Amino acid sequence: MGSVEDAVEGVEMSVLHLQDSVNQLYFTVIGILVLLGVLGCAMMESGISRSKNSLVGITKNIAGLALSVCLYWLIGAAFADFSGGNKFLGYNHFAGHDIGSIEYGEMFFFCCIGGLIIAFVSRALCERINIMAHLIVCGILTGIVWPIVAHWIWADNGWLKVGTLTDDGQATFLDDGGACCIHIFVGIVILVGAFFCEARLKKGQNSSLIYASIGGIFIIISMFAVHIGVRRSISSSTEEGEAEGHEIGIAALNTVAGGCAGCGTVLIMGRVYKQKWDVLGGINGFLAGQISVAAGVFHFYPGVAFCVGVIGAFSYMLWVQFSKIIIDDPCKAFAVHFGAGLWAIFAAPLMIREESLFYDFTYYRLQIVGWNALGTLIIICWTLVIFAFIFGILKAFKLLRVNKEMYNQGLDMYYHNKKAVTLRLKEKGEEAAIVRTMTVKARERKDTATLKKNQKQKDKEERAAARAAARAAAGPGHIKVSGDEGSADEKVPEAEIIVNAGAENLYINQEELVDKSQHSKHSKKSKSSKSRSHHGIDIEAGALVDAPVGFGSEDEGEGGAIRIDIGGGGVVETKMDGSKSHSHKSGSHKRSSSSSSSSSSSSSSSSSSSSSSSSKSKKSKSKSRSRSKSPAAASHHSGGEN
Repeated sequence: MGSVEDAVEGVEMSVLHLQDSVNQLYFTVIGILVLLGVLGCAMMESGISRSKNSLVGITKNIAGLALSVCLYWLIGAAFADFSGGNKFLGYNHFAGHDIGSIEYGEMFFFCCIGGLIIAFVSRALCERINIMAHLIVCGILTGIVWPIVAHWIWADNGWLKVGTLTDDGQATFLDDGGACCIHIFVGIVILVGAFFCEARLKKGQNSSLIYASIGGIFIIISMFAVHIGVRRSISSSTEEGEAEGHEIGIAALNTVAGGCAGCGTVLIMGRVYKQKWDVLGGINGFLAGQISVAAGVFHFYPGVAFCVGVIGAFSYMLWVQFSKIIIDDPCKAFAVHFGAGLWAIFAAPLMIREESLFYDFTYYRLQIVGWNALGTLIIICWTLVIFAFIFGILKAFKLLRVNKEMYNQGLDMYYHNKKAVTLRLKEKGEEAAIVRTMTVKARERKDTATLKKNQKQKDKEERAAARAAARAAAGPGHIKVSGDEGSADEKVPEAEIIVNAGAENLYINQEELVDKSQHSKHSKKSKSSKSRSHHGIDIEAGALVDAPVGFGSEDEGEGGAIRIDIGGGGVVETKMDGSKSHSHKSGSHKRSSSSSSSSSSSSSSSSSSSSSSSSKSKKSKSKSRSRSKSPAAASHHSGGEN
């Protein structure tokens, strides 16, 4: 008999050792997957930040991970103590003292959880919080505050886990995957931190949305590990005699169902209302769906978990709108963690299979919902008071936020004396080092636009000054228009004369109207609004320009005047006073009259020629009378008399 008993005892010991080994491997693998979430938070923070501040995000997450692991091992694990202590906190295993070999894997897993929590906070406070302030918050959070909350909810004798005795049974706090212990806690820390840190100095111009999106996918993967790992064992049996391992599959299925539902809901709503696909919104929706099923992740039916994820997505979108009013949260982390976590803490007692208010509408189930609500409210107040005090002290001593000089210089240059992106290229045997950030081109475009604007303003002022000087120095310019081109009865095309302010330039719309022999060096071609060639010449006081008889003028300048001698006794004074002058044809009229009388005396027998000439004369007279009656013409003639 002794040999049989020894054999049975040996088999039992072997089974126990195998169970312990399986649990240790389980915690180790799951803990490493949790660390992917830290990497994801670092990538998301770096991608969301401006490129000159992106390297600091990775530094904060690495430093926060190292410090949180150390402090959780030193004091945090003792305060958490999931198998000992009193109802409020634990007090065993400081610095790993008196810890069994089977608990090393569990301690490693929760060390990783502590690093993930501070990474969640870090990404929400990107580009604002000082590194030293971040490390102070990290030490208090992972060393003292969060381990106590974890002891309340997950320890065997924690006061929320033990619950309260009711007439129908024990009402206990239901939070399998950390909806309140992790996510609501993190959401309150983010809310307080972002409120005290205030808004970023400049928004937009993300360093890389690709990095941010890939980081979000890593966080999604880590959430599976968190939900599965808090089970703390997979090799034992449940109270109902079932293997614990099968609950791992249920948790994974519920997590992916809730996540996919949340992601799809946010993407569809963004497409409908914003007419675009929001990739970061989809990632946050996936996370919100995962968090929504966290509290009852081992007890939901997959179909119910999908519905919970849809509602969690709407809760996330609602809290996004609320957070925009009070804080600057570029990653929407507060809405993800607090909004979805708050819904999750009520979804579990309402909708888990068989033991929820949905399946068993009794007063006892309602008391469980109330106990979850009470525990959540106490944890919110606990976290809010402590971290409001911590952030307030840091802000009072001006240790919390980076100053404006640090921000303008770039946090990467200030903390590391390096830029985020350095490219080195080799071309034709010569090495060219190109050091730039993702916003260099944007800054160059802005600087170029500013220079162009300043130069344009400067040119405008110089032109105004030149016109004023020209008006002060130059007297009226004179233009002599001779009528010696063509025969007397020949039609002469009208010339359009445009004079700029200060008698600087004269433009005539017919090429042959300018005496090229005298003014070719001053002439230049440009297109008028009527697609006719124009020539510009500079005019000085008393300058003479030869042109045919017919002309028209348009004054575009201010001050000064041009005296135009048409020939045949006609003189027109064109003033440059800002008013638009009209065409004058007094000289043309006289020339047309002389042409008519010459034709009738030379060939009186030709009645058709005479009538044609007289009709031209009548038309010319009517035009002359109509124009002489216009106010502009009157002003011009009065100017000529003067």
